Amino acid sequence: MKAPPYAAAGMPVYQPLTLLPALRYTLPLLLLAASIWLAWRVVNFPPFADFLIATEAELNKVSWTTRPRLNPGHNRCISGDGSVGPLPLRDGSNVASRPQLEADWGSSAE
Repeated sequence: MKAPPYAAAGMPVYQPLTLLPALRYTLPLLLLAASIWLAWRVVNFPPFADFLIATEAELNKVSWTTRPRLNPGHNRCISGDGSVGPLPLRDGSNVASRPQLEADWGSSAE
């Protein structure tokens, strides 16, 4: 026959449990995981998913200009105050002061 159980005696000893061993690594990883989860939830929200699908459909309707056709039009520069002038070049001059570039890119006085 077994002896009846006895109550534990003395103070309990708890083992330590480290939840955040290195805060400089754990916190960014937790923020990354939370961001990925939030992005997943937002994208899978039906009204937002419908908006993204409609936006993609509208972008597919646009005929985008090719790069070779787009580059010759870059002889104008719009400044912060809204005025339009010749495109400044790296050496401090501008397109209007270079006849060869003026001929290649078109007239700057249109």
